[in-house]
Amino acid sequence: MMPLMGRLVLTALMFGAVFVPLGSPDSVRGQVDETLTVQIASVDASALPTLTVTVNVLDATQRPVLGLDAGAFQATLGGPALRVASVASAEDSGLGIAVVLTFDVSGSMEGAALAGAKEAGKSLISQLGPADQAAVLAFSDSVATVQAFTQDKGALTTAIDGLFVSGNTALYSAVVASTEAVRAPTAPRRAVVLLSDGTDFGGGSEVDAEGSLAAVQASGVPFFVAGLGELIDQPYLEQLAAASRGQLLLAPDPAALDALYQNIGDILRHQYVLTLDASIFEAIPAGELAVTVTTPAGSGTAVAAVDLPIAPSPAATVTDAPSAAPSFVAGGEEEADDSSSSRVVAAIALAAGVGGVLVVVLAYVWDRRLRKPAEADAEPAPSPREAPAPVYQPVEIAVPATASGAYVEVLTPGGAQTHPIGDSATVGYASDCSVQLDGGGETRWEVVRIWRREGRYMVHNLSRLGGVSVGGKPVTWAVLEEGDELAIGPQKVIFHEGADRG
Repeated sequence: MMPLMGRLVLTALMFGAVFVPLGSPDSVRGQVDETLTVQIASVDASALPTLTVTVNVLDATQRPVLGLDAGAFQATLGGPALRVASVASAEDSGLGIAVVLTFDVSGSMEGAALAGAKEAGKSLISQLGPADQAAVLAFSDSVATVQAFTQDKGALTTAIDGLFVSGNTALYSAVVASTEAVRAPTAPRRAVVLLSDGTDFGGGSEVDAEGSLAAVQASGVPFFVAGLGELIDQPYLEQLAAASRGQLLLAPDPAALDALYQNIGDILRHQYVLTLDASIFEAIPAGELAVTVTTPAGSGTAVAAVDLPIAPSPAATVTDAPSAAPSFVAGGEEEADDSSSSRVVAAIALAAGVGGVLVVVLAYVWDRRLRKPAEADAEPAPSPREAPAPVYQPVEIAVPATASGAYVEVLTPGGAQTHPIGDSATVGYASDCSVQLDGGGETRWEVVRIWRREGRYMVHNLSRLGGVSVGGKPVTWAVLEEGDELAIGPQKVIFHEGADRG
């Protein structure tokens, strides 16, 4: 005999219902050409059954993709598709952002470091739009609000100019204070931009590293973390960026900070805000949200683990339906047979019109665990899945082509080989790299891109799988200095700027 769910589908098709094929995030990911970088920056579930999702969409050169409408986006949650109700560009005048700029002003920031931080912060303030607002926090032995949220760029600039150094580094407390401060304003988007040049030091923090990361994860607000110099706590800053679905940006010296903050401003200006309709669900204890973007130039998918509270589904409510009728639950057992243990309650609505045409048949199936509570009680609760590690990727801004003497020196047993890189080059083991490294075969995957922006060279790990470091520190992207040693897999490469610095 045909299973119950099969009969329901057949019945629905007979009455003209349209079903959209559903797939898991993995199946969606396998069906697209991953030529776009898609990042889920935040998920707001405060207005269920509506989800508000902030997304970054970058092309193969890491430039923001502009002008997308709702037709370019698809979303699934735990497998079933969600309707994309609307898509708004962050460039729209009414779609503001609230940004907390948090500065390390401990004693180690004296001199050029603080001066560079001030200029970078004011540069980001200058990029804010009329609907945007910002606040300024500073931390040393403790955390202080230098300027509360305002749209007054003059007040924000004055606050940054007034920063001065003193004391130790209450980094963990600064992270928690930033998450608390960013809750204050009402804005469709939020972000924290935090600068640190060291580790938590001096005993000023009222929370430990784990507590600060838990606060960040609970806030759902992305952190753009600028790590300045060689003495940063990079493992902690990487965890901070990962816990917040943000980005870690490394600056070897204060002069590189302005380019980092320009990149942050570019990302914030070109985000998309998706409104998703999740009313098909009644209860979603946990699941993976997948957002796929498809354009004529290519496609890409981002996946993020979300834990949503129980919320009633308007779509599951039927007028005059018996209150005891069970509801569909995402992820429940659907293999129900026709035995006496199955309970089916059909609610029939009659449409107004001549002859009373039957237009809707809704069937409800008891979940096995409802029918067999003893078995359900014996089963351990599934543990929530961890969020996939985000890919920290910069947004590249086009640089006019000019003559450059920059080159890389590839160290081999037979001697050093030099390769010019001009304004942009890819270095790695792939066959299409402009500087192809030997010895990779089919076992190596590492590829980096080196490009110039505003007179500074940056490196971006395109492989997304680790295996790339600068000066012995693993990086996703960083600003390069003359003589920096890159490890690309087992191969050592020395970067040289040449005679031209921009």
